Amino acid sequence: MKADGISPNTATYNSLLSGCGKLSNLQDAWMVFNEMLALDIKTDVVTFNSLIDACVRHSEVAQAEALLKQMKAQELQRNEITYTCLIHGCAKHGQLSQAFNYLAEMSEDGIEPNHVTYTALIDACMRNEKYRAAADTMGRMQEAGLQRNLVTFNIIISGCARNGRLAEALSVFEQMEEAQIAPNQVTYNCLIYAHINASELPQAFEMLDKMIEAGYQPDEVTYNTLITGCAKEKQVDEAFQMVVQMKELGLAPDKITYTTLINACSRCNQMHRAHEILQQMVEQGIKPDLITCNALIHGYSKNDEMELALQILQVVMQEPNLFPDAYTIRPILELCNSRQGEQLPAIYDTISMRLRGRSKGVQQEDRSLVEVFSAFIDACLMSHSQRGSDLSKRATHDLEMQGLPYRPSSGDGRDVLMHWGGNQY
Repeated sequence: MKADGISPNTATYNSLLSGCGKLSNLQDAWMVFNEMLALDIKTDVVTFNSLIDACVRHSEVAQAEALLKQMKAQELQRNEITYTCLIHGCAKHGQLSQAFNYLAEMSEDGIEPNHVTYTALIDACMRNEKYRAAADTMGRMQEAGLQRNLVTFNIIISGCARNGRLAEALSVFEQMEEAQIAPNQVTYNCLIYAHINASELPQAFEMLDKMIEAGYQPDEVTYNTLITGCAKEKQVDEAFQMVVQMKELGLAPDKITYTTLINACSRCNQMHRAHEILQQMVEQGIKPDLITCNALIHGYSKNDEMELALQILQVVMQEPNLFPDAYTIRPILELCNSRQGEQLPAIYDTISMRLRGRSKGVQQEDRSLVEVFSAFIDACLMSHSQRGSDLSKRATHDLEMQGLPYRPSSGDGRDVLMHWGGNQY
């Protein structure tokens, strides 16, 4: 565009910002915004809304709030999109009171909330398990002349499912039918998950049958949820059968599918099958993530295969885009201490490698290292050995040299061992 002698304007940059937001590419979004400022190109409400949306999608709510303050300082008029984006951010991070503060600000600015705004507020209520507040918000929505729709019901059913409230999810489903609002694929997927979360695998399959009877084909989410249920109930063969059905319907297993299968194998001490799944995953060009590696480490540790568990830990520590935590390392540490701490030096070497190559100023990296090293120091102290005592001092010193704190756990670490749940993703 510039090469053709055409100067980009506000609309051009706003389109770029919108694209960055949809791709959750916050770094590029800020580059575009800063270029606008540097070139003295006018920013408007669309500019700020797009950047706020990008911040929220990237879970940078504080940055989004700072942009709202900047809008106010510039006396730039906000609209329902501005506040709805911010309320979405509050919902994602459990900031319910702030979400309602934004609703009050909307009223002060003379802005009427729309369907999306109220749905975001209801989502915030459900994520905080404030069911009365969710019901009151729905009442306010109806008083404003906005009727409950499919999205509203799906948000509530999803919240009930996520919070383990199966009876309420089914009750809301009945209300949908009474309101003559037809459920969709999302509705059925949420209900299947509600049964899985309540450890009702047979009923989940019954809901699958209802879904198909209603004319909706199961998708990857459906099967991944059912595979998660099979994993929780240690029904490994049934989990693999779900994958066969997926492929018969032309659905390709994804990272969640493979990781959940690995977890199922881990739970049942079938690590040879987990290794085969890992190979298939890599052959398909799907890169394992932290949850995949955590499942492998947990399985190998549970199966008393220290060397293999340590190999996976080394992979994690060498991958700059993976940020291990206490859940990652504690299964290995427990196995190590059951062997009189023989592998503590090898574990120390593995995690120290990551600390030495630390990217300073990256908060996620710092949190990761503090968790991993603190768990390691705890395990060293629990070993009640000279080796453990020496290593705990070295590890504490290493953290101090990097300006990072040692944060001991409140207990012995057993209560925070990696626990698999269907809502990991």
